[in-house]
Amino acid sequence: MGAGPAGATRTAAAGRRPGPPAEDDARLGLWLAMLRATRGIENELRERLRLAYDTTLPRFDAMAVAHAAWIDETMAGLDADDVSAAMQALLKIDKPAREAWNVGCA
Repeated sequence: MGAGPAGATRTAAAGRRPGPPAEDDARLGLWLAMLRATRGIENELRERLRLAYDTTLPRFDAMAVAHAAWIDETMAGLDADDVSAAMQALLKIDKPAREAWNVGCA
C-alpha cells in the first residue's frame, strides 16, 4: 500500500513524535533526577543557613545582591558616605539581617 510500516502509522495516529520511547523515558528520568538533586541541595543550604547563621535563603539572596551592588558602586568611585547610606537603606528592609551584619542603622 505504500503507507509504511504499521507501527509508524499507529505512532503518528496517536499524536506522538516518532522516535524511540526509551529515549523520552531516559530524558524524563534524567530531568527528574536533576530536579531531585537540585531540591536536595537547596534544602541542605536552607538548613545550614538557618542553623549556622540564623538566616533564610531569601534573606541571604537579598544580602548578596546588596553586597554585589555595594562593590559595583564602590568600584565606580562613590564616596564612602554614599556607600554607607546605600547599605543602611538596604539593611533597613530586614532587622534580623541588619543584626546579623552588626551594622547600626538609624
